[in-house]
Amino acid sequence: MRAKSMPCLRRSTLGLIAGMVLCALGACAGETSASGPRQARVLVLYSNERLLPANIVVDEAIRSTFRSELERPVEFYTEFLDVDRFPSVIQQERAREFLGGKYRERPPDVIIAGGGAALGFLTTHRTTLFPRVPMVHCGVEPNEMPESMPDDLIVGIPQAVNVAETLQIALRLQPETRQVAIVGDGSGGLSPADVAPLASQVEFLWLTNRSIAQLRDELSRLPDHSIVFYGAMFRDNAGNAFTPQVALDQFAPASRAPIYGYYDTYLGHGIVGGSIITFSTIGRTAAQIAGRILEGQTPQDAARGAIHTATPMFDWTQLRRWNLSESRLPPGAEILFREPTLWEQYKWQMIGVLLVTLIETALIILLVINLLRRRQAQRLLRESEYRLRLAAEAAGAGLWSLDLATNVFWVTDQARRLFAFSENETVTLERFLAGVHREDRELIRQRLKEITESGGSSSVQFRIVRPDGTTAWIASRRSLQCDSSGKPRLLTGVSTDITEQQRNAEELQRLRAEAWHADRVARTGAITSSLAHELNQPLAATLSAAQAGLRFMAAGTFDTNEIREILESIVQDTKRAGSVVSGLRAMLRRQPSQRERLDLASVARGMADLLHSELLTHHVHLAVQCTRDCHVVADKTQIQQVILNLVMNAIEAMQQLPHNARRIEIAATRDHHQTVRVSVSDTGPGIPQEQTSKLFDAFWTTKPQGLGIGLAICRSIIESHGGRIWLARGQPGATTFCFSLPLDPAP
Repeated sequence: MRAKSMPCLRRSTLGLIAGMVLCALGACAGETSASGPRQARVLVLYSNERLLPANIVVDEAIRSTFRSELERPVEFYTEFLDVDRFPSVIQQERAREFLGGKYRERPPDVIIAGGGAALGFLTTHRTTLFPRVPMVHCGVEPNEMPESMPDDLIVGIPQAVNVAETLQIALRLQPETRQVAIVGDGSGGLSPADVAPLASQVEFLWLTNRSIAQLRDELSRLPDHSIVFYGAMFRDNAGNAFTPQVALDQFAPASRAPIYGYYDTYLGHGIVGGSIITFSTIGRTAAQIAGRILEGQTPQDAARGAIHTATPMFDWTQLRRWNLSESRLPPGAEILFREPTLWEQYKWQMIGVLLVTLIETALIILLVINLLRRRQAQRLLRESEYRLRLAAEAAGAGLWSLDLATNVFWVTDQARRLFAFSENETVTLERFLAGVHREDRELIRQRLKEITESGGSSSVQFRIVRPDGTTAWIASRRSLQCDSSGKPRLLTGVSTDITEQQRNAEELQRLRAEAWHADRVARTGAITSSLAHELNQPLAATLSAAQAGLRFMAAGTFDTNEIREILESIVQDTKRAGSVVSGLRAMLRRQPSQRERLDLASVARGMADLLHSELLTHHVHLAVQCTRDCHVVADKTQIQQVILNLVMNAIEAMQQLPHNARRIEIAATRDHHQTVRVSVSDTGPGIPQEQTSKLFDAFWTTKPQGLGIGLAICRSIIESHGGRIWLARGQPGATTFCFSLPLDPAP
């Protein structure tokens, strides 16, 4: 009894201790949940041993997927059943007891079953090990799936390896194949049903349940037009255990025929390739489903829509070994272990050597070309200097350069003749300035200072005094050259004698002034009769007032106020006549151009007063519309002449119109271009479009008695003031001439 009671006591004590531990664990769990979510526990149970290459690849894929795609921290547990080496029922029971005791206090949140044996173990012991823990299976072939699952918490994607698809790829690469040898350990991996679709095309030889030595012997004696398909081999009939990859390494070198398979871990160990679902894909998919379960999805929803996609994969070295053409591979096939070509291995080194060689060759060629070009440039330079010297002498131009460090000139023979330097004389800056007209020396010094400070090129005109006392005009074009540091070094230029051109320009200006004056005289002569009528009115009024005053005084009786009114009337009429005469005198007199600040509005109104009688004679209504501050700097007489020409042309253009339709408007306005625009508009018949391009040409006119110089003179006057004149586009049956002058801002 005592002996029996002692185990019971021990069991009670152990139960009490276990209860206390569970309570402590519950308290810890409560604290953990209060402070934050605890780590998710993931148990991965593999069917085979730990170092099986497939297990290593799957495990790495599972862990990396959890790290990259699940924000919640994960604690991994990994167990291995190793059923291929320890397949007994007793060992399975030991594993159940071990796992049950190990994870009783720290049960996993989700379990991943790696392989069919692991899935079968978990479903068999579901009720005693992990009754309500979600399970995800991976790497399980369809024939390894249990007939029924204990519950809907177990999900996964079967590893639907298609043997026929891999064999079809092999027959595509080797269409002359007559026999297929199937290699495996006979543990249920492959059966005739798997290859039934191809039974009519090739003969199948089943090399299963052989030792490695027997397998090597039979593979070495395979007939021509044969291929080998390898499933898996964990143990041979001699009782030797190994991984399928190690077994492949032992018999593959002896085979007379290419070997195909559907596991990616076989690539690089003797198989040509096949239609492969990689173990990394299998592990990643299982981890994604498990991650969704941990995030709250039901197992069925988490696994819905997940698939494995097979990829044709091949070993480049085996393709070369068996002389198989890559052109026969299926589209999208991956080729592994391709040996790089000499170009691929030493691409950058070869490119570097090639570049260095090309650069050196290019440098040598460039040096040769540069030498040839330099010699040619020197020859062309000598020829160019010779031609330039001839051209300069033919044009009367003198070339020179001033060394700014020494202030010494280099001059050509033509330049010496131009500036009257003696043949062997050293020309310095002081010697040059001594020959410049004294009124222009300061100008030369100022321009020299400007060009040395700002750089670039410039031109200047000045006078020189020759030894015989005559004065000549010189035009010089100069350019500054600097050294590598940007410091001014040399001033080069070309000078020509423009004395004759200057005299011609002065003569042209004189002739132009005479033409302007002649035009004014002609225009003023045309309105002389009207001016006489204009003068008769104030003179007659003055005479009448004076006679009335004399009669009052002769009578001896007169009123002082009446005499004062008579005298004031005489003064007003006299001023009016005087203003008319003054305006006429200003128009007729000939004097040098004198520019002053003018208000164009005032000038326009003055012209309206001057033309008053002419407008009355021709029954023309004149309106003046001017804005304020229309000031310009101009010659008043010349601007009056322009307005006079435009108004007289307008009067002549409206002669055929009824009296009440003859209207002229003079307007002066400022525009946004900082100019003042004056327009003269009439209601005449307008100007035909085909004649507008010739309006301002000299000696072109449509008037039978006209000379055609009025508008040409107007353009000459306006352009000499820096403005422009044009015919504006107006309404049909009207003509508007405009001219603009630069605005002079308020002083």
